[in-house]
Amino acid sequence: MGCGYSWHMQQILTVIEVSGSDAIVLGERASSCHSCAGKTSCSTLGSWNQRTVHIRIENRLHAKVGDRVVVEVPDSWLIKVAFRLYGLPMFGFLGGGMLGLWLAELFQISAEASSAIGGIVGACLVYLLLWRSEEVMDATMVRIDSHAACNHELISIRH
Repeated sequence: MGCGYSWHMQQILTVIEVSGSDAIVLGERASSCHSCAGKTSCSTLGSWNQRTVHIRIENRLHAKVGDRVVVEVPDSWLIKVAFRLYGLPMFGFLGGGMLGLWLAELFQISAEASSAIGGIVGACLVYLLLWRSEEVMDATMVRIDSHAACNHELISIRH
């Protein structure tokens, strides 16, 4: 038995759609974000002023539309998201810049311009691939906080 720590963020979200074995949940930014030291530079889930969470997760508890559920996300997910948003594009920029430099030598053109253009194209290609890829969020529905019949306000938002 180890002495490691397992940190998880919990958030109460509202089920807005049920599709097969999945549920789409919606809610406002976690209250834990308010006290985070990186809140002013963080934009992984939207803008600082109006940040909503809108995710598809496995509906293990068979929640229904309007149910308020507790969703748990490991803190390690934020590191993965940061690497996808910042680390991978940096590698695309560096790889594109090196390819541009190689092409400059091959075609006897300006090394600075071709490296800069290659870097920008490389970073943009990585962002395009990330944008088109399906993000798998390691979120788990842990319990139903309140059922739709008990809620006074039922969300009827369709995207």
